[in-house]
Amino acid sequence: MKPTRTWILMANAGQARIYLNEGVKDGVHEIDGMSFENEHLPAREIMADKPGRAFDSVGGGRHAMEYASDPAEHAEEKFAGHLSAVLDKALTQQRYDRLSIAAGPSMLARLRSALTPATRDRLHAEINKDYTKTPVRDLADVLRRAGAFQ
Repeated sequence: MKPTRTWILMANAGQARIYLNEGVKDGVHEIDGMSFENEHLPAREIMADKPGRAFDSVGGGRHAMEYASDPAEHAEEKFAGHLSAVLDKALTQQRYDRLSIAAGPSMLARLRSALTPATRDRLHAEINKDYTKTPVRDLADVLRRAGAFQ
């Protein structure tokens, strides 16, 4: 019988890695080429220009306009969208059988909303914790206990 290939995406707002598990005794192995970094600029650099100015609706006064959205949140959403596209492409290439995601609360929510229905159907586990800084030697045990694979 062919082993079940479980991909485990571990992500936060700044980085992501995808690991493979092919059975309980196999542990986890980082997949070559599946390490990603978000271009994470500080908000002061993204918002370096002053906001535009507008006229008051009544009278001749002017005021500064506010930014419409938080650039850091926008960058995180874009990163989640990119990761979703990578997972979707790999699914169409039949590179994994099921998927587990481990990420902090805000990134997990962004990934959840970015996943396509086909990828979402392969979702085995959602782990609401950022394990990106967990040492590799401890990773298999930590992810097994969290339910990422069986």
